[in-house]
Formats: sequence, structure tokens, C-alpha cells
Amino acid sequence: MDALKQSTPVRVFLLLFAVAIFTAACGGGGGTSGERIKGGTIRVEESEPDSLDANTADDSEQIVIEHQLYRGLVDYNNTTAKVQPAVAEKWDVNANATEFTFHLRKSAVFSNGEPCDAQAFVRGWSRATSKALASPVAYHAAGIKGFADQQSGKTTTLSGIEAVDATTFKVTLAAPDGDFVVRTGHPVFSPAPKEETIAGQKPSWAENPIGNGPFMMKEAQKHNQVISLVPNLKYYGAKPFAAEVDYKIIADFDTAYTDFTRIPPEKFKEAKAANPGKYIIRPTAGINYISLNILNGADKNADFRKAASLAVDRQAISNAAFSGLNVPATGIIPPALPGYRKPDASGVGPCKFCRYDPTQAKQLFTSSGVSKTTPILLSFNGGAGHEIWMQAVAKQLETNLGVKTKLEAFQPFSKFITFRNGAAANGLMRNAWGMDYPTPDNFLYPLFDSRSDSIKAGGDNSTHYNNPAFDKLIDQARAETDTAKRLKNYQDAEDLVLADMPVIPMWWRTQFRLAALDKWGGLAMNAFEEPTVETAFLKKAST
Repeated sequence: MDALKQSTPVRVFLLLFAVAIFTAACGGGGGTSGERIKGGTIRVEESEPDSLDANTADDSEQIVIEHQLYRGLVDYNNTTAKVQPAVAEKWDVNANATEFTFHLRKSAVFSNGEPCDAQAFVRGWSRATSKALASPVAYHAAGIKGFADQQSGKTTTLSGIEAVDATTFKVTLAAPDGDFVVRTGHPVFSPAPKEETIAGQKPSWAENPIGNGPFMMKEAQKHNQVISLVPNLKYYGAKPFAAEVDYKIIADFDTAYTDFTRIPPEKFKEAKAANPGKYIIRPTAGINYISLNILNGADKNADFRKAASLAVDRQAISNAAFSGLNVPATGIIPPALPGYRKPDASGVGPCKFCRYDPTQAKQLFTSSGVSKTTPILLSFNGGAGHEIWMQAVAKQLETNLGVKTKLEAFQPFSKFITFRNGAAANGLMRNAWGMDYPTPDNFLYPLFDSRSDSIKAGGDNSTHYNNPAFDKLIDQARAETDTAKRLKNYQDAEDLVLADMPVIPMWWRTQFRLAALDKWGGLAMNAFEEPTVETAFLKKAST
């Protein structure tokens, strides 16, 4: 999941005003956490998502809402991210992990009453992989038989899926994939109601979808204002306690108060002091990194990429810009996932170029032959709290490598994405990735496999890294049914990336949120950096 929009656009000088509002709004609550009172409206700070069409969900602002509107075959535990049954109560897998048979619960329906049966998944998955929809996240289904024909427009129904009967859904893959079940909780694999239902939604399906999750749309999306959800009374699982969830589209903290609010990194310490007991800090399965277009300019030079990584003191920047919350990354696979390798006693993990070593950085830079007089561009999405740490990276490159730098903040966000993913991209580009599903594959295939190239395949590989040995290891990992051997293949693939350094790993993601914990019980941050609004309940007011 592209996590570039995870930080809210704010004007930093307004934060203290926002903190005062938050403190006043949350003060004097409390009460017993044991009593769960129904009702109330949870207000969550949000940026404008590109769409609410689950089959195209490609960024964090959209996925946080899709996770409430939909349930796929499987779901993920809020705390551990472990796979758990959702619409599928159980499943069978053949010996070589090429055929998966999901047994669906009979009680699952969409919020409009239509059955959420096996045919609903045939519709949803066929739609997600169709040429007509051109979903940017269709690649998650690339291993299913018939995917290429769907993408080319040769077919309109994915041939590798079958509604055996109303409660039996069968999937056939083109090649083995031991992690396939884990993937099916991603919104791209959401079921879909009847075609006439989708076509009839006003003003459009992308603004007013009908799902099968714990919440449903209260009304169509109000662009740049709010996305309002209410409980789906037809949901098969536990019904939410909150009467409504409003995802408030906020550009600045002076425009509204919410119950779950992101804070720019440089203000963590002040926010904590002003709001004791009303914040959440959680390490999550994600990575902040710098990407480089290895087809252009200095970025093409591996020694330059390694030198730039060694020249950056990650811990010093974290201390200055993130109050020390972000832990320096030592690889690509994050600590929360299987396959993560702990650093050694000296702090060095699988990434040998992620330590701070200005001496070796200078040596590698000299051997690279890259000019010191041509400014190195450092780019990022502006207005989202990244200015301070990107400036710090630029300063360290200047000091430790003797180069000139140029910073450019792109606005709006879409302009930066277009630049970063395009052929003309150059320099060091701010990037981040959050977990779509809990498997190492999710941090390797989308970002580094040649079949996920952002130009050639419309995927998330914006560095254009192309290593046949890496692609082969990904295929071997997916085909391996032995968990230990599969993880070893993923680790070997990670090592290839870290030897070439098409990206500069910066920090494992740690998230900070102001939260009205005195007003709401059951409100936490899940493994996907999202508020657990489906379990939140009003606390009894103090007397």
C-alpha cells in the first residue's frame, strides 16, 4: 500500500491552536471503560481519497474506508494482523498450492440485501482484473489463471475463479502460491453486487458504493468535506457501537476537531505534553524510504546510491524530526512480518549500506564519478510534514559528500506521484509503503519486481528495478509450500535488492495519533495504521 499520503497536510504554525482545541474538546471525560454505550459520532481526520471503489483501492486514504465498507474472504486481526476468517469460514488448499476452495458463510449479504455469495466474488474479482476498470492494484491478482486475458480485454470473466455453488468459491492459479490466502483480504479482492446495482448508484459507484462490511455509506461522498458511514445492520458479524463515523477531509488543523488525528512529526513532543493519556503511539508494519529512478542520471550509479545511504544519519534525523520515534530501517521486510531479520550487536541488519558511515560514503562517492557541481534533486509531496527531514537529508549529503542539492515540494499530491512514477524522475524521492497484507511478498514484489514496473505495468515499482534473479526468487518463494523455505527465498530476494540499493531504507514506521480516549473505549490503531472504529464505544460520562 502506497503510504505517501499518510501524513496530513498542515500548516505547522497552527498546531498549537489545534492542540488547544483537542484538549478542550476531550477534557473532563473519563468514566468506566467497562460500560459500552451505543451511539455517538466518531470523527476521523482524513485526506481526500481518489475513489471509494474497492476494486481500485491503491492508497491509505481510500483503504482505511474500504476496510469498513467491505469484508473479503479473509480479514486480519487488528492487533497482530494474522489472517482470520471473514466471508469465508474455512478453506481447502491442494498439495502444490494452485487450487483454493473457500467455503462461504450463508449469512453474508450486502447492505442492500443482495446475497454476498460465490457469484459476488466472481463479479468482484473479474471486475478488478478487467481491462475496462484498469485498476492500479490488479497486479495483486496476477497469479490467478486467466489474469493476462482479463488485462488484455480478451475476456470479461476471470477464468481461474468459479462459483461452484452459492457457498463454494474456487480459485485456480497459474503457478503455485503458498501465500495466496493471505492476499485475499486486500480490498481489490472485495465482492461486488449485481452489475445493475453498480451502474445505478448515484452520483457514481466510486462516490457511493455498496459493501458488505460493518459500516455502509450514509450518503454519497461529499468531496473535500466528509465521508459519512453508519452501521450496516445486515452485517454478519458484531455490529458497531458508534452510530456514525465521519471521515473529515481536513487540510489544516484550524478547520475541525476530530477524535483521531495525525500530527506532523516535529510536533509529537508538544502534542504529547498537551494531551496526557489522549494519544496512541504504535510501531506498524511499514517503511519510510527514499526511492531513486535507476534509469536516470546519477541514480543509475550503484556506488552513488550506496554512498547516499551511508551519508545519512537516520537516528540523528529521527531524534530531530520525529522525537526519536522512528527506528532506523535495517532492511526492507519490517519487524512485524515473518522473515524479518534482527540487526546484529553493532546495529547492522541485512542492509549493509544502511548504517551511518561518512568515510565509506565519501569513498564510494568518489569511485562513482558523479559530479559534485550538478545539484542533486530531493523531492517530496509538499504540505505533508516532510520538509524538515528531507532538508536534514539534503544537509547531510552536502556535508558528507560535498555535493550540491536542490529541494522541490510537489503539490498537489497527484503531481508528485506522476513525477515519481514517470520516466523523467531523478534524484532522491520521498517514499513510503504500508502493509497491504502480512507477508514479505507485499514488501518485495510490488516495489521491486519487473512485472510491477510503474511505467510498463502500471505497478508500484517506481525505481524500475529489473533483476531476473530477483523475479525468479519471488516465483520460487510463492511456489514453496514449506514456510521456512519460502521465507528463506524472500530473504534471499531482499538481499539482492539491498546489494543493488535502488532505494534507501530510512525508518520503520511508528505512528502517533491524538485520540479521544477519554470519550471512546475500544478505539486503537490497528496494524494497518487505521483507527478501530468498528470496535469503538462511548464511555459512561463521569458524574
